[in-house]
Amino acid sequence: MIVHPLELSKRVCDNLIETFEPNELEPVNRPWFYAHGLFMCGLQCLYELTEDQRYLEYTKKWADSKIDENGEFYFKNSFIEGSDQPCFCPQLDAVQPGLPFFKLYRIYGDEKYKHAIEVLFDFLKNADKTSEGGYFHYWYKNLFPFQMWLDGLYMAEPFTMEYYLLTKKEECLDMIWNQFRLITEHTRDEKTGLLFHGWDETKEAAWADKETGHSSEFWGRSIGWYGVALADILEHFPKERPEYEKMKKMLLDVIEAVLKYQDESGLWYQVLDKGDREDNWLESSCTCLYLYTLSKCIRLGFLSKDYKKQADNAYLGILKMLKEDNGRILMENISKGLNVGDYEYYVGVKKSNSDLHGIGALVLGITEYAKIY
Repeated sequence: MIVHPLELSKRVCDNLIETFEPNELEPVNRPWFYAHGLFMCGLQCLYELTEDQRYLEYTKKWADSKIDENGEFYFKNSFIEGSDQPCFCPQLDAVQPGLPFFKLYRIYGDEKYKHAIEVLFDFLKNADKTSEGGYFHYWYKNLFPFQMWLDGLYMAEPFTMEYYLLTKKEECLDMIWNQFRLITEHTRDEKTGLLFHGWDETKEAAWADKETGHSSEFWGRSIGWYGVALADILEHFPKERPEYEKMKKMLLDVIEAVLKYQDESGLWYQVLDKGDREDNWLESSCTCLYLYTLSKCIRLGFLSKDYKKQADNAYLGILKMLKEDNGRILMENISKGLNVGDYEYYVGVKKSNSDLHGIGALVLGITEYAKIY
């Protein structure tokens, strides 16, 4: 039986918020984690569509557990349990969980949310950068210097767009365009139109091509983040700016490239262009992100309704990956979080059926799809 995507989204979220307190979401040892932020964004999208206060209140409860009454982060000087990595680690992933704070500030007007947003924006502005101004994806202890990853576009740029909407600071628009321009210039493959996962300005990383500096593989979820970020930003980016049409072309180009690799199941592979290899596998979270991007672009009029067939197929593919366990909806073949690597690294990663990388992407994707269903 085909379930309406809105009903499915509500079932997924209801089970999670009724079962887990916000600070009980896995991984519990990561108090500031972008997969949690992703799920909170999904909940807020579901709230917008249903006006069910429970979804908004859960995100508020989560946010209020992170900051004090002045908007200072409780764990800013703490370390992840069993690790020497700070809870508030110098990396772009630390920016994304601040995205739900914008809606909370708009609705509740509490200045503590605004202060937390300002802390994160200052944190982003002070990120280490390449010689061209591209953000290092991760700059803690200089572990991955001069590296830009596609993931970072979603981790930082929708936040920057929201900051622009809040403050009207024009520098935000320049920041956004510069990051997309650089990552696209350095990772886009002219032959396929796809984007390699990472780029190293020094060309010294083990995965970096010694001539171009980009990595060797097209990881599904990283390209998914790129598309989601562009779709979210273009919904609000001023159309009179010359960068608007350039970013819109980037988005439409990557959509056309990705659609060439959609499997007959409706899903996409972990490594997009190597579906013919026996050890490659159909990955669910990237499919959810592509469903989100396709659906949003159709809704915004960037794509014609002819593309709904591919979105419908993606949704049907996702449904086949779902299973129910004691009332909880799980999703098969979620790739765990990854750095940049080679083919064997991507296909050899552990799979999950409950990781919020996937469940958050599921909620985001099917909730947006419900708007065009």
